[in-house]
Amino acid sequence: MNNRPIQLAILGLGTVGTGVVELLQNNLDEMTRRTGREIKITHVGTRRNRTDIPTDIKQSADLLAIIQQDDCLLYTSDAADEEDSV
Repeated sequence: MNNRPIQLAILGLGTVGTGVVELLQNNLDEMTRRTGREIKITHVGTRRNRTDIPTDIKQSADLLAIIQQDDCLLYTSDAADEEDSV
């Protein structure tokens, strides 16, 4: 059994990306219970630093650098929503 955390990078913090972050943060305990693995958002790709993102999540405008990180296993993209929402 794999006990390694599922580490996510969210690429794009428009409407969809912000919603995904909120959904994950609000449901982490239940998702961990169901999967048997800790789920962590490690990076977000955004054009500007956001104060509404927890400080333990790394932020960058360089999406390529994010996907090249060793500590990210899965990725999602919000490329269709070009505006960063607040």
